[in-house]
Amino acid sequence: MKYLQVKWTLSGAHLIDQPHDRHALAHQFILTYGFPRMIRFKIFGIPVNVQPFFWITMAILGTSFLPSSTPEKDTILLIGLFVLAGFVSIMIHELGHALMVRYFGLPTAITLHTFGGFATYPAGILSRPKSFLVTAGGPGLQILFAFLASLVLNNPLITENQNLTFFISVLYKISLFWALLNLLPVLPLDGGQLLHALLGPARIRLTLYISIGFALLGAILLSQVGFMIFPIYLIFMAWESWKTLQINSPR
Repeated sequence: MKYLQVKWTLSGAHLIDQPHDRHALAHQFILTYGFPRMIRFKIFGIPVNVQPFFWITMAILGTSFLPSSTPEKDTILLIGLFVLAGFVSIMIHELGHALMVRYFGLPTAITLHTFGGFATYPAGILSRPKSFLVTAGGPGLQILFAFLASLVLNNPLITENQNLTFFISVLYKISLFWALLNLLPVLPLDGGQLLHALLGPARIRLTLYISIGFALLGAILLSQVGFMIFPIYLIFMAWESWKTLQINSPR
């Protein structure tokens, strides 16, 4: 059966450039928790595959998130909490897609990989309105999750525990940043897929022009964050949209 990759996302949160040795900390994380293996399980009956390098990427990103004042004895624990928060947040996002697919009666599966995740379903079956709802389900559920996390952060019982406060705070920041990033009208992000569903195949060239413009604008703005992985991938997406535009140019 032919399957369509619904989306792929960039792993990340609102990162702060710190003087930590990211690779050394990630190495220490692996020594502490062991080298990750492929994990397979089901959630709500939906198959999930988590590739090993998902955990490694999240660990490296986690080292960038820690304040420079973090005590060395707490570093590995906090990286572990960051990885767990990233896993939960990304799973929520992909579940938003997958549950909508299943609501429309189609089989689906989730994969988490090096740079994020995607949900799959049989291609060419859903109408444009249904495809729109499937795509919107991911960031929609994740924004709701971020809102709930922000409410929990205001609970005095939570703020008494520093590690729990850190975990919920990371959940909130990753969820909000990830959802907003994916809502950029850039292909193949969710926002680009939503734009394509709205404009339709007949206006694919307009969709691609918008995708290129917002990818370059987003790369410029995100380069100010100080962590270059997001601008690099947005530039890559702009290039891919440009190549697709050339294919769809009138002869």
